[in-house]
Amino acid sequence: MTSILIVSFGYLHCYQDRPPAADLTVDLRALLHNPQADPAFRHQTGLDPAVIATVMATPGAAGLIRHTTALAAELAATAAGQNRPAVSVAFGCAGGRHRSVVAANQTAAALLGGRHTVTVAHRDIYAPVVGG
Repeated sequence: MTSILIVSFGYLHCYQDRPPAADLTVDLRALLHNPQADPAFRHQTGLDPAVIATVMATPGAAGLIRHTTALAAELAATAAGQNRPAVSVAFGCAGGRHRSVVAANQTAAALLGGRHTVTVAHRDIYAPVVGG
């Protein structure tokens, strides 16, 4: 069984030039609506239901999660054939508190119950709010 590690992070927290090492990195900054643009969401995180709903209401969000989930499962299957114990998927947004957290958790939820062990790590969820 191959493990899948899913990491969320913020590019503005020391990763601008070099995101965390991963088999697959998805840059969400231009793809999903940024809840931080609304002052009501600025200090919330991607664990809050209103933030999740806002991010997932972005046109194409569900498809992005579906395709990333399928690719992560395919990467894990390939890794298993190569006797690699794990693969990693990283989701990055500006601050690592909103979009990347939602995408990581949605992808993990879609992978649960499959043939893989799934672990999620949110590197910057409690880091200082950026740009505000």
